[in-house]
Amino acid sequence: ISISLEEIHLEENYFESIDDTLFSNLINLKAISLINNKITFVSSRAFEKNNRLVLLNLVQNRIQTISFSGSRQ
Repeated sequence: ISISLEEIHLEENYFESIDDTLFSNLINLKAISLINNKITFVSSRAFEKNNRLVLLNLVQNRIQTISFSGSRQ
């Protein structure tokens, strides 16, 4: 996957979790769509390096709690 990628659609897959490294090399991402997966866990640092991210769609997953650490400036 190109590091210059700005948008990624991963709908209707079988993702169960989002760890610290899944999107860490994609620093130019502005939009991530993970609609209708089986996600139950999102790491608190999963999007730490995605400073340009403005849209994160996690609709229709099995997430009960999301906890993000730090703050964006």
